[in-house]
Amino acid sequence: MQESKSFDVILLGTNLVNSILSSACAWADLKVLHIDENPFYGEVDASFGLKDVISVSENGDWKVEDLCIKRTGSNAPSLQVMKARILEKDMLPSLKGFMIEFIPKEMYAGGSLVELLSKSKIYKYLLLKPQRSFRLYASNKEWTKVPESRADIFNDKTLSLTQKRLIMRFMKYISSIDDEPNQELLKQWLSRPFKDFLNENFELPETIREGIIYGLCQALDPEISTECALEKIKKYFQSFGNYGDYSYLIAMYGTGSELCQGFCRSSAVMGGTFMLAQKINKIEATSVELSDGEKLSAKNIISSQATNNTSMLEKRIHQRCLLVRGKCPGLFHQNLFILSEASQLHFVPYSLGDQWPNSVQARILGVGAGSCPEGYTLWYLQTLDSLESDGLLAAATDKLIELSHSEDTKPLMYVDMLLDQRDLADYDVAVETAKQLYEKITGSADTFFKRDSVFDDDDE
Repeated sequence: MQESKSFDVILLGTNLVNSILSSACAWADLKVLHIDENPFYGEVDASFGLKDVISVSENGDWKVEDLCIKRTGSNAPSLQVMKARILEKDMLPSLKGFMIEFIPKEMYAGGSLVELLSKSKIYKYLLLKPQRSFRLYASNKEWTKVPESRADIFNDKTLSLTQKRLIMRFMKYISSIDDEPNQELLKQWLSRPFKDFLNENFELPETIREGIIYGLCQALDPEISTECALEKIKKYFQSFGNYGDYSYLIAMYGTGSELCQGFCRSSAVMGGTFMLAQKINKIEATSVELSDGEKLSAKNIISSQATNNTSMLEKRIHQRCLLVRGKCPGLFHQNLFILSEASQLHFVPYSLGDQWPNSVQARILGVGAGSCPEGYTLWYLQTLDSLESDGLLAAATDKLIELSHSEDTKPLMYVDMLLDQRDLADYDVAVETAKQLYEKITGSADTFFKRDSVFDDDDE
């Protein structure tokens, strides 16, 4: 570590917000110290392997253990794996090759994070892949295509010409949503449910309304606000076509983990100092005391925190990650004989049974996403936590197996955890949160990732 024990900024926790902030401060020639009590980068945005939850004894017995990830900083809550269960031990491959994300998310191709990755050249540290919003299981118990573009609407033979015109009217409204007349209409709706906004202002077919709310918006809460929903839809359509016929991007080997490592690497190149697996005794307003008693001071100390997203209600999310044997081609979009690497599938409320009023969002990753070995897939299922959520996720799993088009599809293991809904805020919110913190530290956001020259390709 540097000889001086005084810094301009001490950051506690290497989650994405702090990793972006670390890089931005280092770019501004501030003296940065970045500490994480975990032995890896990413904190709650990280990924973990099977060896982190399964231990093998000398006689070959497997033991499943809970895993707790600590948010570094004062009063920072932990994210804990609630339950890991092996379903088919004899069919599990080597413990190598699987990378499970704590909070799987995707990037909007036209969002502020992708723009920042391009501007800072940090994208060179990443291998990016498209993710498609593929299919939706509607209330009529049928799989439908999510309306991703105008072409999807025009090519949908189940819609009448009148219905297509109504849908195009909605899409035109989204494209001009910032115009003053549309803003006047919005004022009375921002905090009200989006489903009511659609019902009263647009005469859309039910399957299209469901595709918008649970497909484009990826809503887990049927009462999602109009403000939150329209922000997602606007980003979706602004992103579609930027790099191809999709709106989302992921990074191979775990999006959150790779993003955090990329920004931390950028910070290190610019002079930032990092300490992983470093326990902390005490945190005060302008100092941090390490476990060995060493005291470090800084003008600014930033603890780990959830992203600022006031439009999201504070609800708990039940997430289940399944390790599945089978390539499952039926779960991926295919275009010109090329099978996608990642996809999203959506279940609307009550589609899986009258006893389940909540939706389910599913993310499916194949071998091309770098998170599982050949012949296996990872399924991430999310729904609002409730007494019925375990049964709902099991029903969604059965329906995905039916659609997988693989005779050998079989879940081998799952890991359950509870998430804070604020942690599901998209990555662009992390950029905005980091920018706000940067402005508090420097007094201005004008210099956020601005520098006369950036690091060269050969810099390490």
